[in-house]
Amino acid sequence: MNFRKYRPQPRLLTVVSIIILLLLGVVSYGLTRIAATTLQQKTANEFSWTTGKTSEGLQHSMNHFATVLYMGRSFVLNSPEMTQTTWSGFFRNQDIFGQFPGMNSVNYIQLVPDSQKAAFVAEKRRLPEFGASYKVIPEGTRDVYGLGIYTLSKNNVPLSGFDVYSTLDRRLTYQTALGTGQPTVSPQTQLNTDHRGMFLVLPVVLSGDRSSFVNITLYTDDFFNAAIPREDLDKMAIRITDITVENKQQVLYATKNWEGSQQDLTKKDKINFGGRVWSVEYRAQHTYIQQIGYKYFPYLVFVAGTMLAAILILILYIIFRTIPKDKPRRKLKG
Repeated sequence: MNFRKYRPQPRLLTVVSIIILLLLGVVSYGLTRIAATTLQQKTANEFSWTTGKTSEGLQHSMNHFATVLYMGRSFVLNSPEMTQTTWSGFFRNQDIFGQFPGMNSVNYIQLVPDSQKAAFVAEKRRLPEFGASYKVIPEGTRDVYGLGIYTLSKNNVPLSGFDVYSTLDRRLTYQTALGTGQPTVSPQTQLNTDHRGMFLVLPVVLSGDRSSFVNITLYTDDFFNAAIPREDLDKMAIRITDITVENKQQVLYATKNWEGSQQDLTKKDKINFGGRVWSVEYRAQHTYIQQIGYKYFPYLVFVAGTMLAAILILILYIIFRTIPKDKPRRKLKG
């Protein structure tokens, strides 16, 4: 039985080849878009998770400082014979600055009426931790003075006679704490150590002018650098603003890359603590957490599709070259 040898038809093969190449191009483009979209969504999810974790860490840091305030109040109320030595020993034995990074000092403040100022100063001058040169600063006569009795600072700053009631913003913070009986945070101010910072206060004894407070001071940059993970600072731009009073907003902290940073990804959170409201803003590029393999994955998909198409074209070219051409028919003479 004779079978005719099959020969592919060039025209049909050409049409099929074009269709295959078109389908391959569409599939490659589709896979590239899916890879890019999936990667962007993954990045957005991780950005949301990372920023949420950072904001949560800031909130927890402030809550932990409230714990220190309550510890100090409990110690005062249960230690009638308290001294500078017992105060500093109590907190040092707990590694207070190691447990609560970002804190600069923890202090005990007492309100002293003007009628008792002279006796107070004379008493403190007899104590070695104050010294014979102790005096209330700034100078001047005021109805009430807020003066430190005990202190422990990270940098061993000695006690001073600075009156925390001497400026309106400080006095309002203490008076607010007296009114609420809760931990209260000041707006950012210039501390008497010439650092930008803020303080947290908690009332201890509520008895008119004899009221007293536990006080924590924070240096702004030290606090935020300790509270925000270093790896987050390398990945994104962050700005923190005190928005408690709308027409008196204060920028507390901003990373060096905040100005001019790209805004592919943005998020804004709020921190509420001690009567203050902070706005925490984040910016990052779409590629901020992508390793190099992830970053170029969509392009790799597209290149793979292009290479596959090129291989197919080469195969088709070889096939077309091997198809024997029909010989032209000779015309019969005569």
